[in-house]
Amino acid sequence: MDSNDPYRLEPLKTEVTSSLRRRKAGTRDGFLSSSDSITTTNSDRSGDSLSIPLPSLHGSLMRTRTEKDPYRYYEIIKVLGEGSMGNVCKVHKLKSMMGGSARSEFVKQEKQRSWLWCLDFEFPCFGICPMSKKEETKDSLLQTIEENAPSQDKTTPMVPSSINNHNIRTSSESSQISTSSSIISYGRKDVTYALKSIHVDRVRDSVFRKELMNEIIILQTLDHPNIVKAIETFDYKNRMYLVLELCSGGDLYSRDPYDEEQACGIIFSVVDAVSYMHNKGITHRDLKFENIMFGHPSTYSVKVIDFGLSRKYATKEHLHDTVGTVYTMAPEVLKGDYTSQVDLWSVGVIAFMLLSSSLPFYGKNRKQVVRRILRGSFTFRGERWNPVSSAAKDFICKALSRAANERPTAKEALQLQWLKRLHSDVPVSWLLMDNVSASIRTFATYGKLKKLALLVVAYKSTDEELGFLRKIFDKFDITNDGEISIVEFKEALTVYQYTDEELDFMFQALDIDCTGRVHYSEFLAGSLEAHGNIDEARIAEAFDRLDSDDSGFITVENLREFIGHNISGEYLDSIIEEVDRTKNHKIDYQKFLDLWNEQSASNLQDAMVDVYKRRETFESEDLDLDVSRSASFDSSNDGDPLDISIADPECKGSYFFAKEKEKSTRGVWL
Repeated sequence: MDSNDPYRLEPLKTEVTSSLRRRKAGTRDGFLSSSDSITTTNSDRSGDSLSIPLPSLHGSLMRTRTEKDPYRYYEIIKVLGEGSMGNVCKVHKLKSMMGGSARSEFVKQEKQRSWLWCLDFEFPCFGICPMSKKEETKDSLLQTIEENAPSQDKTTPMVPSSINNHNIRTSSESSQISTSSSIISYGRKDVTYALKSIHVDRVRDSVFRKELMNEIIILQTLDHPNIVKAIETFDYKNRMYLVLELCSGGDLYSRDPYDEEQACGIIFSVVDAVSYMHNKGITHRDLKFENIMFGHPSTYSVKVIDFGLSRKYATKEHLHDTVGTVYTMAPEVLKGDYTSQVDLWSVGVIAFMLLSSSLPFYGKNRKQVVRRILRGSFTFRGERWNPVSSAAKDFICKALSRAANERPTAKEALQLQWLKRLHSDVPVSWLLMDNVSASIRTFATYGKLKKLALLVVAYKSTDEELGFLRKIFDKFDITNDGEISIVEFKEALTVYQYTDEELDFMFQALDIDCTGRVHYSEFLAGSLEAHGNIDEARIAEAFDRLDSDDSGFITVENLREFIGHNISGEYLDSIIEEVDRTKNHKIDYQKFLDLWNEQSASNLQDAMVDVYKRRETFESEDLDLDVSRSASFDSSNDGDPLDISIADPECKGSYFFAKEKEKSTRGVWL
């Protein structure tokens, strides 16, 4: 996505006059007035919209590839960590693989590989006898396969050779795609990921494989701005791979020491994520400095990672397996009888460490540390504690209560004095809210396929690309539960004076999985276009995800695999028919790209003019927004009010942590 904001305040003022004329004539720029009926362009009408909840739809955003080599898709930039059974690498997607089946060259290669697989197993393929071809060179074999390959669909070419002079690069060749839309940009910068692998054939203890599988299952159910996202998985030659968004800012150790304001921001984000997990019935069980990472070097926003030891639990269920890392273990874990409240103990330990660069429970060896934890005694001694507020100390004391039932829940912890002030103090400019409101409003008029596509684009976007949208989400999520209810949605948009009918229509459009709540990725899907142009490569990646069999077309079977097998065929057919002008009941990339057309750009601009005008008529003091900030926005960072600088690696706190870290390997130490 282009980081430049397409909406400038001054040009918008010149549009207001014509917009006012249209309103006097009885319209609201194509949207609803109090007396209008719901009319949309290429939209979901009430009669054919999805009505059954699909809570598993989020899990479909992560792609699973079997018998595919991940190193054919990704190139290693740097090894971040290596062990006897696997490693973690920083990788980027190969340019030849960007866009996948949206590119004709990729589809061609996939077909060739499919035929080679047949030959490797000595199956006759296109009349070729593989036994008689063994002496042929690789080049001649590929040439023979290509000559026998079925031709592409001549009626709907995937990439027309020359339309409108919009050139893009695919692999080593230049292709041209038909589009005249001003909301698509080209030349997306390289995006890096983390590739986590485990060599199953080296694993003698099944626990290690179980941890990776458990992490994949858990991450499929989580959708929160402070929880790492899983992009796709590979199962290839007795090895398992998990592609994750890369948290390039380092872990909490890397920026020690912190001041109280910085520590408060970090703990708020972690508790917010923990509250969301607990609401989903998941406990992390291994929260620690190493498992909280900064999204990128220029921000303080953090992500919780490593869900290998996480556990899905039933209400009031007690767990008994002793897992975790000793310095953040709650006393009841060591005793073997505990609930999800152990995560709050770990948060208390992390808060103590952030504020003092020391551990609340320390010792010369692990046995001493365990004894101190069981006693639960700690003190706020040392110069680092002198400037720390009583609210921060009170938070730690409550979180480190020996009795689990005396600790606050994660939801209650967010309401404690130390953290409560942080959520309401985050400033947001009027222009950003205008952009988001206009984007959501336009999103509500889109067809089902485009909504799904934007959901995929949003899910695969990095924090750096999303910029201010994370902060806007927090403004909507008033209760800090990681989701937006209809009440919160209406409250956040009060300033624009929409009718209840309009707000219900927009909320239902955002609620793509029909669960009655708008999740983080759904909100991003609806507000992405507020951030600026969407890169064509991102649209191609979305097409590739929906085209799960890499055929070069999106079919009903592809949609059934993505949305769910309990969806009626009529509903899936209706998605195809929205854009299937050639009536061949499949969608090629050209049809898919046409969803981003000039009409969409025009509708978005009209919506922006209208929301600007609506907001201008409202009393600014009635909404808790910072209107004093400049309307311009630098999306090179996410606009966070806190800025953490990298600490001196020779500082005392870092040295102390380095020594303690040696004692903190995962496992049981009794």
